[in-house]
Amino acid sequence: MPDPVFQRIALYHVPDGPLGNFGADWLGWDARSGTVRESATPDHWTSRARRYGFHATLKAPFRLADGATLAQAAALSEALSQTLRPATIGDLEPRWLGRFLALVPVQPTNAIRDLAAQCVRALEPCRAALSPAEAEKYAARDLPPELQANVNRWGYPHVMDAFRFHLTLTDRLPKADRAAAQAALCLPPERLGYRLSHISLMGEDTGGYFHEIARYALADRPEGSAR
Repeated sequence: MPDPVFQRIALYHVPDGPLGNFGADWLGWDARSGTVRESATPDHWTSRARRYGFHATLKAPFRLADGATLAQAAALSEALSQTLRPATIGDLEPRWLGRFLALVPVQPTNAIRDLAAQCVRALEPCRAALSPAEAEKYAARDLPPELQANVNRWGYPHVMDAFRFHLTLTDRLPKADRAAAQAALCLPPERLGYRLSHISLMGEDTGGYFHEIARYALADRPEGSAR
């Protein structure tokens, strides 16, 4: 696999079907096909979130380490997918996480947290260490010690026990816009009883937009079966 010009790569969960179409239309960018979508959502609600596409982060965006390749990351992602089982997330509801709106599980489960932790670990051999500028950005946020420890070890604060599954819907919005943003949502029924059954290797182009490079179905084995 030749290496296209991607600034960073990541592992995401990118919904498909009606929920994925809703998210692409809402944000105005379909990371699955790498295409702009006509969106009625006000630009100032989603201008930053749009670039990432409708997704849940499993392994946050990172630069490839010296000597690491996109082909290596793809091989590790595919191998990982065969060790993971689909995770039932359950019903998703819109909720404000600080200043941004996202779809989050009504009842968080350990299964999705553990799946995300395995994604974080699996691509560590490909991840470049944080640059001084990146490290300084986190240091300036004065994170709690446990989150700063995650940054130091994994390059991102919200991993392992600090992970929270969410599908981002907006940028950080002022209070004056929040009621209108939530009222504008017209969510499909596929957000109920949601099941995560695939992961996606993503790449960030030179314009800052993320594209789905490859999608990997998770191995749907019965409980207790041999791997």
